[in-house]
Amino acid sequence: MGLFDLFKKNNKEEDNAHPEIKMSEIDNGSHGDNIGGLIGFNSLNEDKGRNFINEILARSMSEKSELATKSYELKSISISNNPNLNLRVLTDKKNVLSAFPYLKTNYKLPYSTKEIIEWKHMNKCEAEIKGGGRNTFGFDFFPTDYAINKSKYIQNKKFKLHVSAIAFVVDKSEINHDTEVKFSEDFVSYMPSSNLPRQTYYDFIGKVLDFDEVIFDNNDQGYIAKVKLINEDSDPNFFTVEMFMNKENMRISILEKGMKISGLLWFQGEMAIE
Repeated sequence: MGLFDLFKKNNKEEDNAHPEIKMSEIDNGSHGDNIGGLIGFNSLNEDKGRNFINEILARSMSEKSELATKSYELKSISISNNPNLNLRVLTDKKNVLSAFPYLKTNYKLPYSTKEIIEWKHMNKCEAEIKGGGRNTFGFDFFPTDYAINKSKYIQNKKFKLHVSAIAFVVDKSEINHDTEVKFSEDFVSYMPSSNLPRQTYYDFIGKVLDFDEVIFDNNDQGYIAKVKLINEDSDPNFFTVEMFMNKENMRISILEKGMKISGLLWFQGEMAIE
């Protein structure tokens, strides 16, 4: 089975969802763009990039699972010199069902779910979740551990969430003083993407607080940056997430602390162990 093939079978599992959580389903959703955010979109369309991913998938079948149920296993496979950046692989213990970038983070915040949109074509073992953080701001995310913790997600409206991001495009953000709408020099924000209208994709303007360089096993390079997406004077970490950006997807040659950047990102997350 190829990386982007759809996995289809009837779902016999039934769980009782929290009464305040809306359950819905769609029959589309894949990780092609997300993999492009990881290895670069040009590489994704070349043999070099696809071979790199396929080699990792082949290696994953002999790796130990990180999380597992009777039906599924999740494995986080190292791909670089940074142990927090991985390819997370979902299997049914015999076959690879799905694979996507996984950026592990210690950053967490309280989250409240409004709706869970399950991927029907993936036997409802993957989903997108709509809701908000800190009872203040809304954002939706892809739960990287949904196949394992599905019952926890649908039964618990409120929980602590580890959230991070994968960037698809990164450019330097410049304030245009000639426009009618005036923004402060510290302005940061995010909003649903207009170019890729997917539930978990957002256009953003953020401030780089810190970053580390990442070198892949195939010598590709990128950065894991701490990016502020909401200004809150009383809490500098109010919504400041770790974000991976592949150099191939960047329209700037140099990243600097304090720099304002803009682009397109994918929010992912997982339940925090209390």
